[in-house]
Amino acid sequence: MSVESGNSAVRTTRQKTIFFAQNEPSLYRKIKKLLTEADFITHCYKSPSTCLRQLDLQTCDLLITDYNMPEMSGIALMKKARRILPWLPVLIITGNGDIPLAVSAIQSGADDLLEKPLNAKSLLAKIEKILHENRNNSRSKIDSLTKMERRVFTLIMQGNNNKEIALVLNRSRRTVENHRARLMKKLGAHNVASLVKNASQAGIVDFTEEFE
Repeated sequence: MSVESGNSAVRTTRQKTIFFAQNEPSLYRKIKKLLTEADFITHCYKSPSTCLRQLDLQTCDLLITDYNMPEMSGIALMKKARRILPWLPVLIITGNGDIPLAVSAIQSGADDLLEKPLNAKSLLAKIEKILHENRNNSRSKIDSLTKMERRVFTLIMQGNNNKEIALVLNRSRRTVENHRARLMKKLGAHNVASLVKNASQAGIVDFTEEFE
C-alpha cells in the first residue's frame, strides 16, 4: 500500500498525540513518518492488545486503526479503547471500499472512515476535522458541569479525596460523593485516572481561576 505525497500539515494549538494500529509494515512506517512530520506525537502499534495497554498508560488524542487486523477488528479495538477513554475519537482505515462496512463502522461509533490507498492530504484533513470536532464535544461536556461540580472537579485534580474536599467546601462527605458521582458520569469517567485523561483531552486542568 502506498501513501500519496502531500504538502499540507495539521497545526494545532498544542502538539497532539496519535495512536496508529496497523500491522502492514510498509504503511506502518509511512504513516508514522507522515504524522511525525505533521508535528504529531505518534505511537504506532502492530498489536491491538499492545495499543490498548498503552492507552491505559499514556495520553491519546486520536486513535487511527486499520479495520482488518489478525488479533481483532478495528471496530473491536475501538470499543475496547472507548472503555479506557470514553471520549477518544477513532478513524478507521479500510481497503475494502464496501458501503455496508462503512455504515457498520460509523454506526458502531467511529468518527470517520478512510479508504486505502491513503492520500496524505486527505488523511491530514480528516485528522484536523476530527480533532476539532472532538475538542468542541469534550468542551461542551465540561460546560455542562454545575458550579459546585466544577469546584469538586478542581479539588479532585489537585489530589484531594472526598473527606478533604468536604472540609474545604464545608459540605458533608455524602454531598461531595454525590457531586463527584454526577460529574464523573457527565465526563464519562469511571475512575480518577480516566477523569484526568478525559479532562486532558478537553484541554482542561481545573477551574481554579473561577474561584479566586
